[in-house]
Amino acid sequence: MTLVTCCYLEYNLRIAAAHQRNISSQDPFFNTATISSPLQNAVCRKLLSIRKLFSAGNRVVAKNADQHPSDWPPSVYSTNFNLLRWLYAYEGDVELAASKYRRHLRIRSILQLDFIEELSELDGMDVAADSFAPMTFLGEAGNGDHRVLLLEQSGKFDLLKIMQTIRTSAFMMNRFRLMERILREIRVSELRTGQMSSAVLIIDLQGLKFQPSLVGFISGPYRIMWGTLIEQYPYLISKILVINAPGFMNVLWNACCSFIPVEYRKKIHLLGENWAEKLGEHVALESLPTSYGGLRNIDVPAPSLCLPANVSAGQLLDETSLDTVTIPAGGTVVHTFYLKEHELLEFYMKHDQEFTMNIFFTSTKQTIKGQPSGEIKDELMEEVYAGCERPGLPSLDFWKWTVPYTGFYHVIFGNEKAWIMSVSIKYQIFQLHQNGSKVKVNPIPA
Repeated sequence: MTLVTCCYLEYNLRIAAAHQRNISSQDPFFNTATISSPLQNAVCRKLLSIRKLFSAGNRVVAKNADQHPSDWPPSVYSTNFNLLRWLYAYEGDVELAASKYRRHLRIRSILQLDFIEELSELDGMDVAADSFAPMTFLGEAGNGDHRVLLLEQSGKFDLLKIMQTIRTSAFMMNRFRLMERILREIRVSELRTGQMSSAVLIIDLQGLKFQPSLVGFISGPYRIMWGTLIEQYPYLISKILVINAPGFMNVLWNACCSFIPVEYRKKIHLLGENWAEKLGEHVALESLPTSYGGLRNIDVPAPSLCLPANVSAGQLLDETSLDTVTIPAGGTVVHTFYLKEHELLEFYMKHDQEFTMNIFFTSTKQTIKGQPSGEIKDELMEEVYAGCERPGLPSLDFWKWTVPYTGFYHVIFGNEKAWIMSVSIKYQIFQLHQNGSKVKVNPIPA
């Protein structure tokens, strides 16, 4: 990220924090003279928009509040409202919000989130997930509420097959695309109304059956997947309405409470047996399908069966060729590779336990021992992979990755949360050649 963009981000967040704490922006801490002179004029003009943003309880702004000056660093994502969401998520802590937001911008670049609609199965996208785990967009919540209304029929998902067949990397790319679509609809609403918006999510659990693996799936893969998305899209969903809850809902709720932040628990409403009546208290009937007690005569497509994805001959792999890595409890394992720019690699990974993974780049060889990836400073090395916790799933995961620079790449496997038990994973990296052959890539000595 450029210095200009960093200054822009930090200044906006500080002004937002000042308004949130009802501190005058005339305080020397917020004086535009403290900003470097090339930015001063742009900052002053931007400040006018930011003041409008907060002028009416952080809700109503002029319709042109997000029109940046022509000399401002261009960014589709970096709107006033998005900055405000990050500030709220971290309770006005400007430094923490700025740090998290900078990392999100880096992840946007790594995952190509600005162009994610252009990605296909060849780019690692699980296209079929739109059918077996769909979310329906229903427009606005209505009655003057411009929030985006969403419906997910989770109870009809083929959970057993999903747990057995999905590949983590491809499915998560699909979920990131879903979140980008939600964000885009929210952005359209904000541009049209000049008001900060969000989404209301209806979760229909009709058809959900209890199975022994359900609680483990919720507290494991489901927790990790949604936790990753919530971290990257804070304050995007402002209300969750749960309907058709099963008799064992208390078991599910206890499993969810262990990982749902308190902030999100306040947003969840369990509507009970007479949900059809209560739903109208939250959402306008004109916005709901007739099948949900509303007035809209529209069909909501049911989720399809989850079928195993087609795997090409080139992706079939003898799992005995994978190397085993054991990560000690509370520790990390680092494998360092020397790679050249533009090399095309393919990762293969199999594990039924959760762990963290990240990749960092350095232009010169360095030794990293026992340092969690989350504690590595930006100025020491560059994060080049969207590091996160990986859920334990039985299927073999694989994805392609193009080396961005020539130099040293440090793959960090972490088991930081464990106190006693180690974690074993199997993985291998191959270099792909134009003739279709694969060459095993081995780590260099530490």
